[in-house]
Amino acid sequence: MWENRAKILLPLLVLFAVGTVPLTAQYIPGGSHRDNRARFDRRLAEYRSYALAGVTEAIEKWESAWVAGDLEELGKLYTEDAVLSPPGGGFLARTAVEIEEYLGEMVTNTERFSADVLDFEVDDRMALVLGRFERRPQSTDGVYAGTQRGVFMTVYMKDGATWKIRSQLFRLDA
Repeated sequence: MWENRAKILLPLLVLFAVGTVPLTAQYIPGGSHRDNRARFDRRLAEYRSYALAGVTEAIEKWESAWVAGDLEELGKLYTEDAVLSPPGGGFLARTAVEIEEYLGEMVTNTERFSADVLDFEVDDRMALVLGRFERRPQSTDGVYAGTQRGVFMTVYMKDGATWKIRSQLFRLDA
């Protein structure tokens, strides 16, 4: 009985032990440990640069679609299970239809919108972007409603070769 278990468990244990060795500790032929670490660091930096370029492209697409008032394109930039929490709170848009409806109202009722990225973190499948936004609503009957300012947080998920918004949170300054 133990012999059968050993035949099954031994290869799994070996695979587990080899698979858990950190990438930085694995041998890359042709150099010392320091050289190998430098190569790993360069590859990691290249990948992060590539991932950041993809997220930056997604941000630029969102801004272009917003300026053009292209709700269909805005909707394509969100995952199917995306969640949006708008400035001022009150509700969560949890479906593509709710998000498109909310964004449609915002695009129509906004004179100017700007956002600045303050911080980000990106890995192979997810990115977190933090920043500040400013929105100036359209005036109604010539009455200016004031500018809304606050912070935003957007979580992007990798979807094939593109990055899509999974969660987006806006909060007004107090």
